[in-house]
Amino acid sequence: MEAMISIEVVSKYFFLCPLVGLVIGSVVGALGFASNIFLPDLISGFLVLASLQVLTGFHHLDGLLDLSDAAMVRGDSKRRLEVMHDMYTGAAAVGAGVIVLAVTGLAFGYFSGLIAIAAYTLRNSASCSTMGVMLRLLFLLYAI
Repeated sequence: MEAMISIEVVSKYFFLCPLVGLVIGSVVGALGFASNIFLPDLISGFLVLASLQVLTGFHHLDGLLDLSDAAMVRGDSKRRLEVMHDMYTGAAAVGAGVIVLAVTGLAFGYFSGLIAIAAYTLRNSASCSTMGVMLRLLFLLYAI
């Protein structure tokens, strides 16, 4: 099992997040642009979604599923934290995952070509801001 990375190490290299997002977005955008030449828009959109999930290691999706389960649990913040660390997936997580993946895949299929490259790149370069928003939402969730 790997050792935990300290918050100091993460904060030292946090400035690289936009660059990593730019690289991931460019790779996925290029794949979307190329696949759109040979495949229908909808299939190309879901191929882009799948490649984006694989490249990011499914971490964003996993966070969404954990957050969805915790949001639907009754009880105090300690109980919600237990649910977030639980390895079993609840109904709220399944529902949220299906909705988000379906809407995202359809949206990627709708936007094609150069518009898609710009959208993927902007989305991933803004992921550091998204992480900040998610942390604020988690804080509010546990404060309730």
